[in-house]
Amino acid sequence: MISERQKEILKVLEEQVEWIASAKLGKIIGCSYKTIQSDIKPLGKLLPQGWEIEKSRGKGLKLKKPLDEGVNIELRGTNEDQLEYGIVKLLTSGEEYTIQSLSDKIYFSSRTVQSLLQKIEDNLRIYQLKLNRRPLEIRGPEVLIRLYLYKLGKKILGEYQLLKATYKDHDYYVKTIKSFEKHLGITFYPQPLVNLIFFLDTSISRIKAGYHTEINPSSEKVTKVELYRKLAPFFDLLETEFDIQINDSERALLFIAFVNTDFTYTEIIEHPQKTLSYLNDNHKKHESLFEFISFFEKELHLPLLASDTFVLSIYDFYQKIKLRSLDKRFAYTVNQDPSISISYLFPETYQKVEIAFTKWKSTNNSSYLMVHDISTLTILFERFIAESGIYKKRVLVVSSLTYMFSQLTVAILNREFQGHIDLISQDSDTISKEEVQKLAIDLVISDTPLDDLDIKTILINKVPTHRDLTNIRKVIS
Repeated sequence: MISERQKEILKVLEEQVEWIASAKLGKIIGCSYKTIQSDIKPLGKLLPQGWEIEKSRGKGLKLKKPLDEGVNIELRGTNEDQLEYGIVKLLTSGEEYTIQSLSDKIYFSSRTVQSLLQKIEDNLRIYQLKLNRRPLEIRGPEVLIRLYLYKLGKKILGEYQLLKATYKDHDYYVKTIKSFEKHLGITFYPQPLVNLIFFLDTSISRIKAGYHTEINPSSEKVTKVELYRKLAPFFDLLETEFDIQINDSERALLFIAFVNTDFTYTEIIEHPQKTLSYLNDNHKKHESLFEFISFFEKELHLPLLASDTFVLSIYDFYQKIKLRSLDKRFAYTVNQDPSISISYLFPETYQKVEIAFTKWKSTNNSSYLMVHDISTLTILFERFIAESGIYKKRVLVVSSLTYMFSQLTVAILNREFQGHIDLISQDSDTISKEEVQKLAIDLVISDTPLDDLDIKTILINKVPTHRDLTNIRKVIS
């Protein structure tokens, strides 16, 4: 069976174009070089057909796999995960179990059950739940029991299989929610919609079994939200379809599940100019939004308010995080995998956002920003940087060969680094140190040796090779 750490190793390797050192890989997933080394050999034997982890002395590791296959598609929960899920469902069913009766129920030895119960008990602490021993049962707030069942179920199926299964077996949910999108003014992407449906299905199963959520202090605040009121007909439909009673506390909980699902406000997509006009005309009403943008504008030294696209993206983000803050328990539903990827893909921006994020939370007493929001903000800032060209490197291409080779080099560089460089092309006999300084050049790429430029220069042979492009990428990043 592939362990959770080995899955993380595969996910990081899947994202690499170049070789990655074992020590660097360990740093990304939070373990030592020796741990990576000990995991790699057994992991190689567990990979699907056509997959291989290549090793090279002095280079590191690289994952070789078919282009039409991926880690999230191929790898699901282990047999142990499935057994854990089965035990958790039994221990939250209301029936009383002992070690022996539970062993008899699942056809495993008492020793195996004891070992699994210890693992379950460790996981329960994360969700503020407790494993009672006499009789065996999981106790704690109903909402956290549902969240635990939800996370375990997702882990077993995997994102891809869950997507397939939901569209096949839960067609009613899909069609009903999609039919409400226009009324709600929001649009769901397929995978987040599937996650929502899986939680809805988990909740309805629990309600049918007689379990209800506790009255939550946030319920009163939730009922005042316009989006909550718009969902009332949807909850009425569920009551009729499944012959259940969804009380106010349950409705508040399911609403929080909705707003913790990744969606986009339709008005921003379909009517961007109208949305911008609304924001400009209601600046006072959205003062906290503009203060938020201005703060990050100052901290990251970026003219964020000058970009309509960025303002709209942050408006969408900001509305959702304020709704999400109504109940923090749903932070457990967030998949943290993207945070690992984003911090590795954009380390410089991620670090800047993380520092600014911490400062904003402390100076504004903000409780609605969560750690995974750093990744979302990093993506938004990276998109702004790429589209605005603010951080573009100025690259001078110096050619001593024919015009054709010069233009081919420019074409290759534009294809590889579009949005990240400004290219200037000159013949080798016209270039000088003074000219380079005047043009504020960051990097020179030349097919002939150049003297006394006092600037980073990469020498190529006619046109850039793959190795040249790798070296160029290191410089401009």
